Amino acid sequence: MSSETLQLFYVGTDAGVWSRWRNPDGSWSDEQPLGGVVGLGDVAASVVPGTNILQLFYQGSDNGVWSRWRNPDGSWSQEQSLGGEVGPSDITAMVVPGTDTLQLFYQGYDNVLKSLWRNPDGSWSTEQSLGVEVTSTSITASVVPGTEILQLFYKGTTNDVRSLWRYPDGSWSGEQNLGGAVSPGGGINTYSNITASVVPGTEILQLFYYESDLEVYSLWRNPDGSWSGEENLGGSAVTDITASVVPGTEVLQLFYLAPARSVSSRWRNPDGSWSDEQNLGGQLTSEITATVLP
Repeated sequence: MSSETLQLFYVGTDAGVWSRWRNPDGSWSDEQPLGGVVGLGDVAASVVPGTNILQLFYQGSDNGVWSRWRNPDGSWSQEQSLGGEVGPSDITAMVVPGTDTLQLFYQGYDNVLKSLWRNPDGSWSTEQSLGVEVTSTSITASVVPGTEILQLFYKGTTNDVRSLWRYPDGSWSGEQNLGGAVSPGGGINTYSNITASVVPGTEILQLFYYESDLEVYSLWRNPDGSWSGEENLGGSAVTDITASVVPGTEVLQLFYLAPARSVSSRWRNPDGSWSDEQNLGGQLTSEITATVLP
């Protein structure tokens, strides 16, 4: 497969990892079984920094972190157990800015935020507890624009937006409460996870989630490090919010599932104003993923 290949990974009906890919001519491959047994959660994929290796991460049947990777020649490794203990959580993989370290974040079975990381020499750390209690099924990780700070966002025990960040020297901040009131239930998800996106053409990092009234809300980090108050964007969402920059523009567009199971959208214009909600139709039973094809 070439560097222009878009590849999908997901859990099959046999609980194993499966894949298919889009060829450069626009055709799609048949499904390929990659094996393994996935517990709860989805499959995370990340390129190993400094290499052409694509590595997958998922919760195994023993609740530990498991992995396999695609070598540059297209072959796949055997499964590898990385240890740890993953709760009812997805695994987030993120390259630590300014390094060749790939770091994983997830909720442990004790509801505490946990981490493992891959060192540049290919060895893996032991599990580290970051010491804060989370109730999100997915930890959002983002690089703060214009910095080498890696910032995490998650739902706290009182349903507000919480954050921790990693400084360039490897130390971690204390927990910060950003406010808000993330939904503890009512949608297809048990609760809303938090989506983070850099506003195109700016150094503003913006968060999106839905609350118990199922309306879309937002908080954002200004370039000076201060945080806005919560903004109600309206609409009606029953799944996590997907954010994507419209190609060739500075428009940030949101997609989510409406209560009627159709796709709804709204977008942020370059001047900071927001559109009205637009119903794109359809009849869905899952969350929405938006990606720009290479």
